Amino acid sequence: MSTDTEFYDGFMSALLLIAFAHGVVLASLLFFNKRLNAKANRFLALSLLGVSLLLFYEFISYIGLQEEVTELIQLIPIYLSSAIPIGLYFFVTYLIHPKHTLKSWEKWWILPLLLQAFLSLLYIPLEEFYTSKIAAIALEILPFAEEFVGLVTSLFLLPITIYKVRNYQKFITFNYSTIDRKSLSWLFNFLVVFAVLLLLWWISCMRWLFGYSYESTYIYVIIGMVILLFSIGYFVIQQYHLFEIIPFSSKKISKEKNQKKLSVKTDTYYTELLKLIEEKRLYENVELTLDDLTKELQLSSGYLSQIINKKEKKSFFEFINFYRVEAVKKKLLDHNYAHYDILSIALESGFKSKSTFNAVFKKMTKQTPSAYKKKHL
Repeated sequence: MSTDTEFYDGFMSALLLIAFAHGVVLASLLFFNKRLNAKANRFLALSLLGVSLLLFYEFISYIGLQEEVTELIQLIPIYLSSAIPIGLYFFVTYLIHPKHTLKSWEKWWILPLLLQAFLSLLYIPLEEFYTSKIAAIALEILPFAEEFVGLVTSLFLLPITIYKVRNYQKFITFNYSTIDRKSLSWLFNFLVVFAVLLLLWWISCMRWLFGYSYESTYIYVIIGMVILLFSIGYFVIQQYHLFEIIPFSSKKISKEKNQKKLSVKTDTYYTELLKLIEEKRLYENVELTLDDLTKELQLSSGYLSQIINKKEKKSFFEFINFYRVEAVKKKLLDHNYAHYDILSIALESGFKSKSTFNAVFKKMTKQTPSAYKKKHL
């Protein structure tokens, strides 16, 4: 073995062992810390344990101790990769709906875990009868079977998980004018990265199946999952007290196919809506919601959402923040506000935070607030 290879294997084994210990600590915090002791977090801990066990499995492989500790590994169903997508799915489910009741089909997702545990335990009798030709063939197939269970579970659950987060994001933009702390865009981005890792996982499995080298691709999957899941774990631990996740029901999302046809009074309602917002400057209310407007106009939230979507081609969030941006633009050029800094103007116009204001302003004007002020003064 060359010096470079020895160094690489030593480095990777140390990295894997540290990452394994790190994952166990993070999972323990999510399981047992009182501040973090929510059902959603316990499922995130399950994902972290799943990837941590994968890391330990890879660590044993790198240091070449499969033979020495083979019985220990065989007696512990350690390769439970399906725990990763299952944990993420239920983490998202209970995060956006803490009182969620398990549906009958969701209870079946324990089967991939049980199947992988069963496949792991199969190594014991097969090792005893390794001289048998059938046992030898089975021992070659088992590793791929274990990998296949985790991969198929991910292929089914990850799209559903992403869809749930996307629907939640749609719900809050249809119903809230301020989504600071409510938004799960960070989680959506994490899941998209996980989807890329899933693709690499699939490629490495296909290379393995057809007899090609797969280690170079698979190691990126392992490292990527480490970074991804540890990042989610740290983010939840550090930011959990700031979350204001709104209990979400998909029934609250206005869907065109389920909505009633707009009445002949739609234009009247729309005019009243604009008058209400402009005259009372309701957009200055940081926590303005769609329900607040429905009470003022005595319309249902679904119908009002439909009017805004039809007339403005915007979500409620975009509709209200358009007024906020316009108010900021006027004040930036108003000499009466010359002694105000830009953030103070933004907060007075209904924005809750600097980050949201900058993002919304730039999206709507294609400029930063300071660049807009400099250009127009």
